[in-house]
This record gives sequence, C-alpha cells and structure tokens, in this order.
Amino acid sequence: PDEPVSRNTKVMLGDGRVDLWYRNEMTKYLVDIPISKIEIAPASIIARSTEDSSIMACRMGQIVSRINGKDEPLPPIGWLGGLPSWIPIPKKIIDMVNNLQLFRDTNYGKLAAFQDLKDAKRIYFAANICVASKARGLGLGSELVKRGYHIAKEHGCQYTYILASSLYSQNIFHKLGNCSVLHEVKYEDYKYDKRGR
Repeated sequence: PDEPVSRNTKVMLGDGRVDLWYRNEMTKYLVDIPISKIEIAPASIIARSTEDSSIMACRMGQIVSRINGKDEPLPPIGWLGGLPSWIPIPKKIIDMVNNLQLFRDTNYGKLAAFQDLKDAKRIYFAANICVASKARGLGLGSELVKRGYHIAKEHGCQYTYILASSLYSQNIFHKLGNCSVLHEVKYEDYKYDKRGR
C-alpha cells in the first residue's frame, strides 16, 4: 500500500470488482513479472522486519538483455479515458488510464530503455522501489538502490533504468550520483484525464 502509485490511487483499498481487478493488475506488473520472468538472474530485493517479519521495503527489478528486452502488454483500457464525462467511471480506473498515459508519455519500458541507451547490452530494469511508511527515514531505500546497483554490476548491466514517480526515490537516485534524466513529465499533469475526471 505504500508504493507511490498504489498510495496515490488507493489501489489497496476497497473490495469491489474494480478494486480487485486493479489490485491484480498492479501486482502482476510490479511484483509477479519481475519475480517470475527471470531472464538472467533474480534481481528483486525485499527487506523484512526482524521483529515481526513484515515487509519494510522492496526493490523489484529484472535484468534484461537487448535480445529479450520486450515489454509486457499493458491493460487495454486506454479507450475508457475517451468516454464522455457523463458516463460514470470509477476513479481507480481513470487513475490507471492516466498512469498508463504517463508511462507512454515518458517512453517508459524495456524496449524504450534500449532505444534510449544504444550502447547497452544488459539493463537492470527497475519496476519499483518502495519503503513502508513505518520504515521511512531509516535509509532502506538508499540501501536497496545500492544493492540493486551491485546486482546489476555483478551481472554485466551497463545501466539501471527506472521510472521515479516519487520525490523520495528521485532524491535517492540524485544523492547516489551517476544519474541522468532521460524523460521528464509533471506528475500533476496526470491527475485528471482529458475530460477533467
């Protein structure tokens, strides 16, 4: 629930059909695919509490080669954003449509990573980094990024590629240095769809 996109769209709240479908889609892209579709080596890291074994932070990612750097198809729901505003569409669906548009506008994906980084043969493609609210300020985010860099170097990656939608994660990457911004959009521009929803 503390992952930035999930937190903003409140995807972990609610038990309706839309809630369950959206939660399953987010879980598929941010958790299942990075863990199950391993091309070269496992590249996800989870930090657990020594007190209660709860997940305190995670860094989900994949090591991807240029040969196999293909994107998973995104949910085919973009057309919902074009429906008239008088048709009731759950806010979570509109949020998801807006997030998908953000991914498209920032050119974020495995294929795009290799288009942007022409000299790369392998990339650590980071799906997300998240620190639970109760563990913020302890340096877990920075530590997981550093460990992700170590995994990437160990397996011959020339770059780490991530969409940083949170100011916290952006600060981590800039503090650690050796960071370039390839594409940038204002998150605020994706708060509402084309119809103002």
